[in-house]
Amino acid sequence: MPSFLDAQFGCAAESTYGTRVTPTLFLPFLSEGVKFVQDYLQSKSYRTGRQFPQLQRPGLKRAQGPIKFEFAPQGLQLLTKHMLGSLNTTGAGPYVHTATPGALNGLSLTVQIVKTDRGGTSRPFDYKGVKITDWTIDAKVGEIATLELGTYGQAEDTSQTVATATYPSNWLPFTFVEGSLTLGAVSTPVAELSIKGDNGLGLDVGQLGSGLVREPVTQQIRQITGTIDADFSDLVAYARYTGQTQVTLVATFAQASGHQCVITGTVEFLGDTPNAGGSGQEIRQPLNFTGINATSDANVITIATTNADATP
Repeated sequence: MPSFLDAQFGCAAESTYGTRVTPTLFLPFLSEGVKFVQDYLQSKSYRTGRQFPQLQRPGLKRAQGPIKFEFAPQGLQLLTKHMLGSLNTTGAGPYVHTATPGALNGLSLTVQIVKTDRGGTSRPFDYKGVKITDWTIDAKVGEIATLELGTYGQAEDTSQTVATATYPSNWLPFTFVEGSLTLGAVSTPVAELSIKGDNGLGLDVGQLGSGLVREPVTQQIRQITGTIDADFSDLVAYARYTGQTQVTLVATFAQASGHQCVITGTVEFLGDTPNAGGSGQEIRQPLNFTGINATSDANVITIATTNADATP
């Protein structure tokens, strides 16, 4: 029976960039906007009696777009490794997978997104050489937390077989009730938190003899940024902004099972000034921040996931 509800996401780490592997990690997802992009080179040659284009030839091809998930700790560690670059696993049931900034060279995924057509046939769209260009973790009062990944891959393949999905046991996304935030080790009530990472990858790089893009590598300073919608309780946070004072940010998402995700970083606030909004509106303290630390990249951002998974 045709149904968009049959959509499926799966991925696996590639041993060699651009060499497809069968997906082994399957996660429920909310939406995706991955699109195949083919460049064309149009001939500009003149010919007697012709005033319009005569032909065009294929150029670079690639696939790119966002994939959005509900943010859950089960199966998360492979994604955090490709979001930041390095992963270290300790413990034994539960396991703690700590992702820290590291080299992104050589890290790539094969991604398969399955879509069911109107006739009820499941159609696999495979993408090899997929890199995570950017990512966003959002948590808001009254909602389930989300994770959105920006992806960039070599090409699209619709000829593969649909992989058999096996989802992480006891998969459970975080809700706003399970989230908390501390700034400078002090609990901070917030209505919304957004943390974003940009890996600074150089895209659309080709070479003679191939229509495939080469592996994107980091060409710009990587960035961690974010926003916080906090209570205007005092002048402490505002003084950090005006005084350019760094502070440790710890965002914790924890479930009763012991599964959790803890995001730790050093940040500086970029603003803003709290403003009175009028009758019936509580004065809020918007806190825009950037990750920064003079000592190490690991102090800028780490993501530690605790779950029952032994391996990435």
